[in-house]
Amino acid sequence: MEIDHAEIVFRADGAVETAPPEIVPAGTSDVVVMAHGWNNDAAAARSLFEAWRARLADALDAVPAPTVRRVATLGVIWPSQQFALPATTTPQQLQEHLGAVAATAAPADRDALAAAGAQVPALDTADGRDAFASRLVDVIGARTGLDEPAVPLLAEGSTLRTAAGVRPTDLDPPPEGVPHGAVATVPEAAAAGLFGADSLLGGAVQLANLATFYVMKDRAGVVGEQGVGPFLAERLPADGPRLHLVGHSFGARLVTAAALSAPGHRSSAVTHSLSLLQAAFSHYAFAEKWGDPGQAGSFRGLLTQGGLVGPMLVSHTRNDEAVGLAYALASRFRDQIGSALGGPGDPYGGLGSNGAQLTPEVTPDEPRLRPVGEPYHLVPRRVHNLLADAFVHDHGDVRGPEIGHALAAAIACGATL
Repeated sequence: MEIDHAEIVFRADGAVETAPPEIVPAGTSDVVVMAHGWNNDAAAARSLFEAWRARLADALDAVPAPTVRRVATLGVIWPSQQFALPATTTPQQLQEHLGAVAATAAPADRDALAAAGAQVPALDTADGRDAFASRLVDVIGARTGLDEPAVPLLAEGSTLRTAAGVRPTDLDPPPEGVPHGAVATVPEAAAAGLFGADSLLGGAVQLANLATFYVMKDRAGVVGEQGVGPFLAERLPADGPRLHLVGHSFGARLVTAAALSAPGHRSSAVTHSLSLLQAAFSHYAFAEKWGDPGQAGSFRGLLTQGGLVGPMLVSHTRNDEAVGLAYALASRFRDQIGSALGGPGDPYGGLGSNGAQLTPEVTPDEPRLRPVGEPYHLVPRRVHNLLADAFVHDHGDVRGPEIGHALAAAIACGATL
């Protein structure tokens, strides 16, 4: 199948930077919106989109879907790069980094990040360290408890010394430019190499990276909710095409936020399938009740308010190396040891590790990512946790033919509605 393609570039605040006059050709029956994850520049994002498009074209030819007449893909490029500093960072580099992050951050974070940067020259004093840490704690604390538990890293004592006390000498961060990350909160941040030094400057870098991580995580949600969702509601014709969303890592959070927000701008802008590949947010995001007292996941409304009319796919595997590295580090903060760490019962678990938890819409009938040629039996408005151990070997391994096969099945199911 020939698949048309276009791309839209969004700014950090969700504003459109560039978009073609016509986002899908006339006669398109289904549009597939694709979003990349963190640490991808435009070239890496385009490479991922091209791989997905090629796999999807092959798979759609093999999937019986008479209503899928013409498919177009729409790549969403968003600023996801300004992220982790290496452990060898100098004070000047740390200060410049915080200034750069502040320049593109939301107004609520801008002053705190800039103030933290101003304290870098004083990190050799106790007052300077505490002032630096307190401003970054303002950034971190504003984001805990939204769709996942708060970070106990900041519970007591000097936050900077707590961060500096982590000595994961057996763990190295991924190579620069390699997509990484897997799950929510501290674990996700740790996987990016955020906790790799043991000096006071190293502690400052770690805490800065953790704060920057939260800014980037929020950015994915903002671009989805305030950018992609309204854009699709406005620019897609009211009488079609059917909308399908695919996201990897933080991009999964982005497309989920878009799916939740789009119907609020136009009631017919519903999602006909949602595919979350190694998603980098909480496994309680769609939960009916989690925690004590029980509360709904932050994206629960997508399943209860009619925004999703087709199937949801969630690929998950503990092969995602970032999950293992992250939770090994998180255990140092939380004084926890054991095989359950990072697993389905851990409040810090991620969708890309465990699938959707405490979510009654999860169906047990499709428990795994299937090989090409083996048909799926997907159900609209249900969540399909697809165990991907056999085909996804690390966080970035989402380009295989089995991924295309699953995406095609989701589109075919959604196209019947």
